[in-house]
Amino acid sequence: MKKFVASFILLCALSLGASAQLTNIGVRLGGGISRLSDDLTEKTPLASFSFGGYAMLEFTKLRSPMAYIFYLQGGINFTRRGGSYSEVFTIAPGLSTEHHGSFDAYYVQVPILANFRFELPVRKRKQYVRFFVGPAVSYGLLGRYSERKVTPFQPQRDVNYKIQNAPAFDYMNRLDVEAIVGIGYESQRFTFSIYVDHGFLSAKDEVDALRTIENGDVPVNHAGCSITAYMLSVGYRFPLGSVH
Repeated sequence: MKKFVASFILLCALSLGASAQLTNIGVRLGGGISRLSDDLTEKTPLASFSFGGYAMLEFTKLRSPMAYIFYLQGGINFTRRGGSYSEVFTIAPGLSTEHHGSFDAYYVQVPILANFRFELPVRKRKQYVRFFVGPAVSYGLLGRYSERKVTPFQPQRDVNYKIQNAPAFDYMNRLDVEAIVGIGYESQRFTFSIYVDHGFLSAKDEVDALRTIENGDVPVNHAGCSITAYMLSVGYRFPLGSVH
């Protein structure tokens, strides 16, 4: 049974590959905000951007109405993502533990998006609305990281510390795996998109201050925060075949 399923998937992949056609390449530029996705008490967004190139793979050789609706889009982007956070927990009257930090990092990102395109019923043809979703992988290149932590009655060298504008990936995880989902508009060679880019991997593993206190000052680790970006983008494509 497993061999049959594997053979069927392989056959489908080969069939799609044989029917695939590289129809367009393009460039895109986007801007928006990103923020840390966590239960942190206060979060401040960071101005984000993304620019790069993409290629469209269509399946118009297939004898199916879906062949004119569905296409794949892969590419490579250079992105800025990050955010700031602040945690303050009162442990006694007049005493509190504080944890503040900020990520400002730059990544190379490779998305692969499934697109579903529908022509609008308007007088001027070749105008489309599209929905897209898919995974992306990002690898950190450079950036800055700042952090400050203050805990009463703890030695300066052990707990209380300050890191200011250090190389980001001395403290952050370089790799992120994301999901991208959005909606767009196409007219001739121009594209406009609104999308959410949500990271699933922790930007930085850390000690949970509140749970550590509740656990009798025995450190309790947690996965830390991930990064989510909310973006607008505009693109321009160069047809290699017919323009849709």
